[in-house]
Amino acid sequence: MSNWKGGGGGGRSGGGGGYSQGGRSGSGGYGGGGGGGRQGGGGGGGRGGGGGYDSGRSGGGGGRGGGFDRSGGGGGGGYDRSGSGGGGGFRGGGGGSGGYDSGRSGGGGRGGPVAPRPMRNFQVAKLTEAENPSNFKGALGRRTDVVVNYFKLKFNTRMHIFKYRVDFFQQKEDRRKEISTTNKMALRHRFWTFVSANEAYFGGRNNLVYDDSHLCYTRKELPVQSGTVGEVTIETDEGRRDGNMSTYIMVIKATGTISIKPQETYEDDAFRVLNLIITQQARCPIGALDKTIHCEVSRLYIKPPNSYHEPLDLGGFEMLRGLYAFAKRGLALPKGNVGNGFVNFDVAHSAFYKVGCDILQFYAFAKTGRFMNAGEIERLNDYGMNQSQRNELRTLLSGLKMKKKRIAENFVESEASFCDVVDKSPDAFKFECEELGRTVSVTEYYAAKYNYRVKFRSMPLIKIMPRERNLVLPIEVLKVSDKLQRLRRKLPDALQAMTNQYTSTPPRQRFSDIDQMARVECNFDQNPVMRAFEVAINTEFLEIGARVLNPPRCEFSKSFRDIMGIKAVEKPNLFGRPVNIIFDLVIVDRCISFDRYRAAWEALVQSCSNRGITVHPDPAGVTEFDTRHKDQLANLIGSRKQASTNWGQGVMPIIIVAMPDNRWIYQSFKGICELRFGMRSQMISQKTWNKLQNEAGRGGPMSSAVARNIFLKINAKCGGVNCKIDANATEKWGTFVKKESPTLFIGIDVTHPAPGDTLSPSISALVGNIDLNATRFTATVRAQHHRTEWIEDMGEMFSERLVHFQKGSKLFHGTELRPSKIIVFRDGVSESQFEGVMEFEVSSIRRAIDKHFEGVQKPRLTGTSRPSHYFILMDENNFTADELETCSNNLCYLFARAPMPVSIPAPVYYAHLACFRARHHYAAADDELPVGKNGQPLPKDKLQSGDRVLQQPSEAVIVEQGLKPKHIEQYVPCIGQYLEFVNHRK
Repeated sequence: MSNWKGGGGGGRSGGGGGYSQGGRSGSGGYGGGGGGGRQGGGGGGGRGGGGGYDSGRSGGGGGRGGGFDRSGGGGGGGYDRSGSGGGGGFRGGGGGSGGYDSGRSGGGGRGGPVAPRPMRNFQVAKLTEAENPSNFKGALGRRTDVVVNYFKLKFNTRMHIFKYRVDFFQQKEDRRKEISTTNKMALRHRFWTFVSANEAYFGGRNNLVYDDSHLCYTRKELPVQSGTVGEVTIETDEGRRDGNMSTYIMVIKATGTISIKPQETYEDDAFRVLNLIITQQARCPIGALDKTIHCEVSRLYIKPPNSYHEPLDLGGFEMLRGLYAFAKRGLALPKGNVGNGFVNFDVAHSAFYKVGCDILQFYAFAKTGRFMNAGEIERLNDYGMNQSQRNELRTLLSGLKMKKKRIAENFVESEASFCDVVDKSPDAFKFECEELGRTVSVTEYYAAKYNYRVKFRSMPLIKIMPRERNLVLPIEVLKVSDKLQRLRRKLPDALQAMTNQYTSTPPRQRFSDIDQMARVECNFDQNPVMRAFEVAINTEFLEIGARVLNPPRCEFSKSFRDIMGIKAVEKPNLFGRPVNIIFDLVIVDRCISFDRYRAAWEALVQSCSNRGITVHPDPAGVTEFDTRHKDQLANLIGSRKQASTNWGQGVMPIIIVAMPDNRWIYQSFKGICELRFGMRSQMISQKTWNKLQNEAGRGGPMSSAVARNIFLKINAKCGGVNCKIDANATEKWGTFVKKESPTLFIGIDVTHPAPGDTLSPSISALVGNIDLNATRFTATVRAQHHRTEWIEDMGEMFSERLVHFQKGSKLFHGTELRPSKIIVFRDGVSESQFEGVMEFEVSSIRRAIDKHFEGVQKPRLTGTSRPSHYFILMDENNFTADELETCSNNLCYLFARAPMPVSIPAPVYYAHLACFRARHHYAAADDELPVGKNGQPLPKDKLQSGDRVLQQPSEAVIVEQGLKPKHIEQYVPCIGQYLEFVNHRK
């Protein structure tokens, strides 16, 4: 059994395998050895590597071993290609790679759990009613107290702060050239270089707050009069290769004064300054914290090495832990000149490039999950990259700062920014060299200029900035920069899965980490900049009053506690008519065998049948698809669509896709099924089939959680209902679902492309219910301009929701109804964007309502924002706090995928999933543009789901405080979350 300091046990056949079945337990390393698997030696714990009985060709030898003291141990791979897999990984991670040349027998078992960090005894302060008054409170629910990660903030409301505009120029003989860049790190470095050389002029570094762009704030006035311009000059040889000095000038212009008022909203300039003051010490590269803290905006990451916050090693990347800090407006009036506010501290995690990592090794780890050994690197001499690999490398290096290695005395070791991956190799790329007086290849140039023999002569060259200079370098002479760089896009999926244990911590440990970072690493108690600006943070966690709302009375077919036995509340139907289901199986790349997985298939069919869906026991067909013939996918789905016309009336076909873990397969199947042929599909990964097969062998179909979850999706996809709230037995719910005054629930979300993607559009989704009980939803999605937060086509999208509500009420309730109340849940909006929502989106909604309800009484609008924290942006219905709270809470129970409540209301969750699905549709359109129902190409700017019912629910939402003087006190939306939280409080 693993302990906190020992290595992890071997897998069923993993671990550092020994000769035959020898070495069953593996040798113990520092901190205790890991247990062996059934056929091999276990990985060694801690520092030592585990060995098998023999380290020869047939077995796993003693190898690289585990990590440091608290790691899960790791046994090495075998000597030759037949070597068994490695042992436990870094801090309880999975086993390492197998033997020499990819280790055919696989990795070892998982290591032990992550080593715990010391638990701090953090302090708690009670938040009184006077410190956070509210005239908008509910009364329902059970009262309790909770500890939250908020802290009291004090500031001087009568303090004047001086504001300046700063610009940078380089002196070029008789003219000045403005230095225009949006790189905040470069601007930060340049600004503080000026300050360091002229501290007396600026009144000391603690007198300054800089926004890492063009604004500077000071506590004491600078020697620059209002309306005039001041200048500071420095000379430096930075960036020059000839050793000469360059003259740089910072121009400073006074633009006025500001003061911080407690009534100001988050977008006000003064409140932004408050957040800058809090993080300024960490953002100053000449300050004491720069050696231990890397700060980006409001996130303060702990630089390694740090014994308390050890980074997670991800090969070419590493994940750092940090502190998120953001000031919030308080509601209490100031006492004298002391204003009241709050600071929200939370734990932040981000992936960073591993400093100094060789570029080829970096690529290898991103592709395979491990670094190359010496033999593998040597064999690369004869290999290059194909177009697909070059594209992958280009994506990995996009935006990366690199550094040239010192390969020769006359080869300057300097920073370089990635530009592109060149299709030519060092041998093939030739250019006119004035220095050598002839045309040479890159290989020849390095041999003549630096007396250096290029090793990887078939690998692509790397082009560096500036683009116009066309500078190319062999890939082997580059490494990742020594400066920390945050990854601006998603980690590869395999690496992302390794981060879950590192980022997931119990509440008490999370609070302990916050306390450690706030008091020790960031030292907010002794912050000299905050002291100079008369700002103070009380680093005691706040204890506040809360209420646990009663769960709604749900109309499940079974007791809420009997979640395994849940059946359909309403069976599948098509336009109000019951239908039978027939599954059509497609197996991709032979990831499963139907004969071997027949038990899993029967468990799935029986689970659906026993829960109320009429399903044919056998698949309509078993078709195999080979992804090497991607162009045949549309023909395959089209043939299954044609075949379904012969299956009789009242039959709804669903394509069941058995697939390996491959994003292209998912997005291509979904795009073609939904946009071209209008067919329903259910994607089931190979891993899920394995789980289904295992559960089928342990019990009946009604005991399989996997089968139950698939049933929930399928029933909803086919128009069925999994859960409905009993309005007669649930407090306040009748207010929203009465036939005399129906409610339209709207969920809105916008998702943006991944960081680094400058071409893909943003996707917006607007989801609304089409029945009175809020159990069925439809969606409209749009592609809009890149990284645009406001819904550009709000009027048209909202009009569709109004029309669909009327059609749905006619279909499901027999009468065409118009909504008398509209409640809008808007996700993805920060406090600084509230005014924009009011100005752009609410006005568009009003115009759509006016047009649709011309000549009749118009519904009243209520809009909230921010999942988990609810802000009432406007309320024409004059709802009470209890009504809004219970409405938001009840909608968390109507998520069709889950037999239990989710964390945010269903309309918002549906909007998020609609955006997610549309993103896949758009990606599939890059390979083949989908077509609409009429066979015409579907415009990329109007990808939409039409009248089809969305089959995936959303997450939940709640309302906290808004622009009008209403405030709903903090509470926990569902009992499960509350119990988990209070078990760790204090």
